[in-house]
Amino acid sequence: KKIKPYLITINKKKNISGQVSFEKIISKEKVYKVRNFKLDAPKDIAYLKKKKFDILLISGWQRIISKKILKLFKYGAIAEHGSYDYLPFGKGRSPAGWTLRKGKKTFILHIYRATDKVDRGILIDYKKIKINNFDNINTLYYKIGLASAELTVKNFTNFTKKTYFKKIPKRKESFFRKITQKD
Repeated sequence: KKIKPYLITINKKKNISGQVSFEKIISKEKVYKVRNFKLDAPKDIAYLKKKKFDILLISGWQRIISKKILKLFKYGAIAEHGSYDYLPFGKGRSPAGWTLRKGKKTFILHIYRATDKVDRGILIDYKKIKINNFDNINTLYYKIGLASAELTVKNFTNFTKKTYFKKIPKRKESFFRKITQKD
């Protein structure tokens, strides 16, 4: 089956750390800007129903998407989240920033079947990203972007499955708060 990618995005916001636009690499007719982060505005729901997308790949969205919206995609949604330890450790906000602030040398990017819970779902795969003494938030975001692309391509044919076999060590659930100007 031929892949027909569309970009679902939101207007650039000043207060969203690391927000990157992909609009320059995809044709304008395949870019749709939603009204809000929940994707639940009537016009957004109508668009998603009309397009009948197979799958939603969520990258850097920073908001929960409801079950009602996730059900609009034939195979659901695949999300990603990272931390300096395995999920469920380090759920929540600013994981790359916290990793650097804590002086950690590894960032683990996970991809998983998205649910309507914070950074929770069936694990599909993960990749460890090495951090060196010259890395900063920009270089780490770059490395995360490359790892995200690699994990997506590597696992693309698995996204339609409901069972996965990648295992990770058990960790206690914890949440990062958003890093602010005060930090």
